[in-house]
Amino acid sequence: MLDPLAKPEVKVAGSDEQRSANFRYAVGLPWVRPMGEPHRPRSTSIAIVGYAPSLLETYSEIREFAFVLSTSGAHTFLLDRNIIPTWHHDIEPRGHKAKMLGAPMPLIQYILSSDAAPALYQRLRGYDVRRINVINPRYPELLRAVPRGEWCIRSCGGVGGNAIALARFLGFTDLHLFGIDGSVASDGATHAAIHPNARKEVPEPCEYEGRTFLTTPGFLYQAQSILRLKVMLADTSFTFHGDGLLQHMAKTAPPWPM
Repeated sequence: MLDPLAKPEVKVAGSDEQRSANFRYAVGLPWVRPMGEPHRPRSTSIAIVGYAPSLLETYSEIREFAFVLSTSGAHTFLLDRNIIPTWHHDIEPRGHKAKMLGAPMPLIQYILSSDAAPALYQRLRGYDVRRINVINPRYPELLRAVPRGEWCIRSCGGVGGNAIALARFLGFTDLHLFGIDGSVASDGATHAAIHPNARKEVPEPCEYEGRTFLTTPGFLYQAQSILRLKVMLADTSFTFHGDGLLQHMAKTAPPWPM
């Protein structure tokens, strides 16, 4: 059984060499700029959409939002239901996400991590694609390679956490999270629909405050990272939609492991 308050051991996707090569490829491509001064609060809310199973139950609520930031497979999932994201964010250093992305849309601005796979940038050639410097302290050489004058956001445990940091960078302080569960469905489904490179970890039970969820070390780590981020962004409100381990853990505020 996984301990929800213990930091799990998680293998980072991709190699150090791969990330460095990807970063060198992306430097020089257009980067996303903040709306006005960075961190200046906006009065409107934003839906941040992941690809976890609860999205199947909550996606219709996303139609109410003027601004939508999708991640991972949520891009195609939403487009298939006639919901057009304002932005789409991906961080994957490996190339499989280029196929998973589906058909790009001219109305969407695509914001990719600077160390995302070149195949993703190539897939979006001709569309409005920007990069954001997502820096992990594990890779100080990438920070040294950031062009002078460009902003960075810190890596936040996965694409969901990074999307939260990106939304705050764009000025949003009223965040609504959809399809970000930190757990798998009761039937073992890891995502809302097909994922071509889903984690091969075997789900384990994780009990917290009277409820037991099935999760993996990777999903648990992402949930803990988002909860730490929630504490750090003191001027930002979080609303967690759907039911999952993350949504349940967010109801309390114990000292999350760093």
